[in-house]
Amino acid sequence: MTSTRSRTGARPDAAGGTDARFEVQVCSAAIDHKDVVRQLLELYLHDLSEFTDANVGSHGVYGYFYLDDYWTEPDRHPFLLQVDNHWAGLALVRSGSPHDMSEFFVMRKYRRNGVGRAAVQILFDSFPGDWQIRQLAANRPATRFWRSVIPVPFEEDNIEMGPRQRFRVGELVGSPRPKTAAQACITRTDRSGIRH
Repeated sequence: MTSTRSRTGARPDAAGGTDARFEVQVCSAAIDHKDVVRQLLELYLHDLSEFTDANVGSHGVYGYFYLDDYWTEPDRHPFLLQVDNHWAGLALVRSGSPHDMSEFFVMRKYRRNGVGRAAVQILFDSFPGDWQIRQLAANRPATRFWRSVIPVPFEEDNIEMGPRQRFRVGELVGSPRPKTAAQACITRTDRSGIRH
C-alpha cells in the first residue's frame, strides 16, 4: 500500500448500541496489491450478479476487463478499504471532469455501520470538483446508499443503465490536501467530537 487516509467511527453492537471505535482507511492500491483488488472485485461482482444476472466464466471467475488499466492509465485510481487493518472493500475512481466512481464495494460484514460513508468522504476530499455516481436501475440499495452519503445537494437523472447523481465537492478549509489522492494519512475531528 503506497498511501493511506483514515477516519474513525463507532461500530454498532448487536443490541443496537455502540460498540468499540473503528478506523476506516482508504489506501491507494500499489501494483503489489493487484491480487487483493482482483479478489475483492470477484466478491463485488458476485454481489452485483443479483442485479446483472452475470455468470462466472469457464475458469470460475467473473473477471474485470479494466483491472490492468488501473495501474497503467493516469486517470484511473484503485483504492482498498480497510477497517482496523482488515480488508473491507475497494473503490475504483476515474479522475477528470467529472470524477467518476467506477466501482465501489464494501464487504457485507462492514455494511450499515458507517464504513462506506467514511470511505466515500475520504475519496470526495481527495478528489474535489465535479463528480458523477452511477447505479444500475435494479440496484435500489446502491441508489439509496449514494443518495444518503453525497454530502452536498445533487442533481439526479436517469441514463441508460439507471440513476446518476451529479454534484460538486470542494476542498475542506484548512485540510491539508496531498499532492495526489490519498497520499498521506489524515485524521480530522468534526464538531461533534468524533474523530474522522
